[in-house]
Amino acid sequence: GITANHGGGYQYRLCPASEALTEECFQQRSLPFVGRQRFRWGGPKGEQMWFNGTYVSEGTTPKGSMWAKNPIPRNGAFKPVCNEVPNCGDSAIESKCRCSGMWGPYDLEIVDTVQLPADLEPGDWVLGWRNDCEESNQIWSSCSDVTIVSGLTTFV
Repeated sequence: GITANHGGGYQYRLCPASEALTEECFQQRSLPFVGRQRFRWGGPKGEQMWFNGTYVSEGTTPKGSMWAKNPIPRNGAFKPVCNEVPNCGDSAIESKCRCSGMWGPYDLEIVDTVQLPADLEPGDWVLGWRNDCEESNQIWSSCSDVTIVSGLTTFV
């Protein structure tokens, strides 16, 4: 879940595990979003809610790459996509909010689906996630080691 919500947008990208993990490497293989986004509460077997995400691919870096808007509104910045608890305290650290707020919601997961390039070589890769904050000049990133196998075209 989210601890401190700074708004903004994010994207997923790949870099070969055998190369230097630089911003330049990750920018060469940004992954477009496909299908709908979903919220999930309580892990893989918990409650889920699907919704249409907000994506942009114009004016992005790298040019033409796709970014997703953080779908969790901070302090009423936009209408929540779930049926939010009325007066949930979206600016409180321990709020009762399900899908909005400045802090948390701590048990909420955002689940995305991305498209892998058809010509992607099977092997060891590093999946990068980059979030550019709206509320500050911060950039957050995270990486995971992944193995791409033949025939896999989408993953969650």
